[in-house]
Amino acid sequence: MPQPSPQTRRLALLRAINLGGHNRVPMADLRAVATELGYADVSTYIASGNLLFTSEDAPATVADALSDALATRFGFGIDVVVLTPDDLEGAQSGNPFLDGDPKMVHVGFCNVDVAPETLAPIRAFAGPGERFAAHGKLLFLDFGSGGVANSKAAARLTTLLRPGFTTARNMLTVRKLGTLLTGSPTDG
Repeated sequence: MPQPSPQTRRLALLRAINLGGHNRVPMADLRAVATELGYADVSTYIASGNLLFTSEDAPATVADALSDALATRFGFGIDVVVLTPDDLEGAQSGNPFLDGDPKMVHVGFCNVDVAPETLAPIRAFAGPGERFAAHGKLLFLDFGSGGVANSKAAARLTTLLRPGFTTARNMLTVRKLGTLLTGSPTDG
């Protein structure tokens, strides 16, 4: 008889919630949805859609369940990607822009591999000092001194990478989430 999967810490990242008063998702409601789905040890980190929890379900199964439940609860679709501690470690150790400002260097988490040719249209909108690289389902973005808010490339990421692009977090947030997920500091 097969053994059930062990309970594993997971991180769900939600895209484009609580931005400028749009797509409001109170963190208490997000935690409630996760608890109603049967996930344990549920917590959130800042109000940008970072949900930590324990589940035996596969990340893709959890992403689908959360996306469906959130659409039902809030009345609008929310892209969700679910990561394991290993996924976050890979995002940190794979960062090719270690010389960049961790507030300006972001990692995009995608649901499909990012093809190298996908970077060409993103680079076409790049401003001075902006750099982009891909590795598997990770998209590394260095927005230089101008930051995300001033980047023409950042404003077009979702459109240029559809389907597949889910969301991005800066490296400071990725490091903090790694610590919260594993309970110990991580490098990167």
